[in-house]
Amino acid sequence: MTGSSSEETGGDTSQPREESEKECRKRRIGDLCVKEDCCPSNGICKGVCECQDGYVASLNNAQCVEVKKSPKEEIKNVTDACTVDPCETGTCIVDKLLGFRCACPFGRAGTLCGERVVITTPSFSGRSHLELPRLEEANQAMSVEVTFTSLNDDGIILFNAKHKNGSGDFVSLAVRNGFLEFR
Repeated sequence: MTGSSSEETGGDTSQPREESEKECRKRRIGDLCVKEDCCPSNGICKGVCECQDGYVASLNNAQCVEVKKSPKEEIKNVTDACTVDPCETGTCIVDKLLGFRCACPFGRAGTLCGERVVITTPSFSGRSHLELPRLEEANQAMSVEVTFTSLNDDGIILFNAKHKNGSGDFVSLAVRNGFLEFR
């Protein structure tokens, strides 16, 4: 579904176009997708290609590799994994299967956040978000222009509330049942 908040309130309910075989061959983990066939082996499509449970993306994101489990006596203390600070610019997160994984800041990517990336069109997998400072002075009027493409029927595009905890007066722009909703 494609929508723009400037004049459109109903949304375009047309189905995403089918991807050609040529486009499907190019898909990597983290790339946008609309069907399972376009993702690497052992990958699933959730708006973006992701690896199934028990698999992790290869270093170049071209395939999903099975996580090899060590016998219990060989498992080391996973809480030690982040003490050496392996993530160049990211935050180290303890992972029971992998030992650790890196949460990269905006503009960085890769297993250890070592790659610089220029983001021209942000994409979200459903488990991520972009948080900006609250609009403190939006009591009387505000103007926001948003252009987006949604691969899902439901999702929040923008939310701003009066109080930091999300309570009080608010403004919300969302996709609900495939339609654009402004509240």
